[in-house]
Parts: sequence; C-alpha cells; structure tokens
Amino acid sequence: MHKRHDPLMTNVWLIGRFDSTAAASLPMHVVRVFPGASVRHFDSPDAAANSAVEPPDIVLVVQHRPREFSRSGVAELIASQPLASFVVGLGVWCASAMRSESIWPEAIAVSFEDVPRSLAREADLLTNRDAAPPWLTSGREEVFLLERGIALPAILPPMIVDSPDGAFANTLADLVVEIRKRPRLHSTTTEPVVVIWDADPIEVRVRQLRNRRSQYPSDRVVALTAMPTPPVIEELTRAGADIVVAKPFAFDAFYEALAAVAS
Repeated sequence: MHKRHDPLMTNVWLIGRFDSTAAASLPMHVVRVFPGASVRHFDSPDAAANSAVEPPDIVLVVQHRPREFSRSGVAELIASQPLASFVVGLGVWCASAMRSESIWPEAIAVSFEDVPRSLAREADLLTNRDAAPPWLTSGREEVFLLERGIALPAILPPMIVDSPDGAFANTLADLVVEIRKRPRLHSTTTEPVVVIWDADPIEVRVRQLRNRRSQYPSDRVVALTAMPTPPVIEELTRAGADIVVAKPFAFDAFYEALAAVAS
C-alpha cells in the first residue's frame, strides 16, 4: 500500500508573474488546495531549474504571452524535476501559440480559468485518490479524451475512412491519425475493422453501404450524415451502420462513437 502524501508537507514552486488580474488569485488556490505547503517563487523556468532549494512536489507556472519563456528554459526545468507534477496556466494570448509553437507538453497546459481544477486533480494524485494522471508524454488526442472522461480501448482495431468527398476524407483521416491509427483505403485482413463511413449523398451511399456490409458482415460502421432525421437513421441502420453521427459533428460525439463500436 502506498503511503498517503501529507498535504502539509507539500513543496510548491510558483513560476512567472502573478501580479496580473487573471493570475493574482491563483496563489490563493494553491494555499486552499495544499494548506500549510512550503511555497517558493521564481521569475522564470531558468531560475527555478538552476536553484539549489528542495525539489518541489507541485510546480505552477503562469505564462501571459507567447515567447515569455525560452524553449530551452522550459526543457531544462522539466528535465531537472522529473518527480514533480506540473500545472501551466496560459493567458488568452497563448492559445494560438500552443497550436503552432508549443513549448509546454499539452497534458499540463491549461487556461488560467482551469488552473484550480488541475491543482485539485494533482492534490488527488498526491493523496492517492482515484485520479487520472496527465502524463507529460500525452498527445493532443489523449489529453482530449482524459479531459472528457472518454475511454477508448487500449488496442484499437484497424480503421478505414470511406468518403466520396476527398477533402472530407482527408479531415476524417487526420482525426484517425490523432488517435494513432493510420487509416487504410482497403482492408487487407479478415479481422473486423471500424469503418468511418461518409453517408452523403444518402441515396447512393446507403446502397453502397448495404453492398459493403454483405461483403464484410463483421465490420463495425460509424456512419456520418448531414441529414440525421429518424427515417435516414433508420435507413442507415438497416443498411449496416452500427452508429449514426450527425454532421457537422463535435469531437465528443465522434470519439464516443468510436469508443462504442471499438469496445
């Protein structure tokens, strides 16, 4: 049995500027979540990485603007504290930068508004409660699933994207790549596969789906349609669709459908 961590013995590092309106309340959240913790402040990741003080249990960083901290300083900080849990609060100007030139692992980077929730999750982890750890190596799709509590099987079956629209097929393929399963145009295995089926235009695609189902009866089909009316859903289901998702679809609906058919 693991020894329960004493929140009164927690070492917390605060890094960055906490004098802005958006970040001023965050140290109070630290005190509330980790009462009695020893708190130290550093101006930058570089300064924290090169300090000789006792290593932290929790590192809270606030970044207000892109390129406020250097990539090398961030890498040095993370490498110097392999046992610490990190929470990085990002200002509104950093959102687009995270997509184009991220210097923080996506699993630990959240908006200022989400910092209290992330701190609470780290407290759960430190006290051995049931909480999902945001591993530093998590990719965007894993962070997405973690935040929404959507569980995909550890080993996913092969996936096929089938759409008459080339641009939409590429979009679907990108989503499949996001969950680390590269789509294939043709099935080369007798094992069941998950087919992401663009069902538009309905008249033609329903007939094609029915023909495909007769050839591959064990495959699981997620059908996507811009006309998710009850008659259309019923027609697609009779043709062989296991789940019908409306277009345009939210990521939540797409991943939940994949989780359902892949389980």
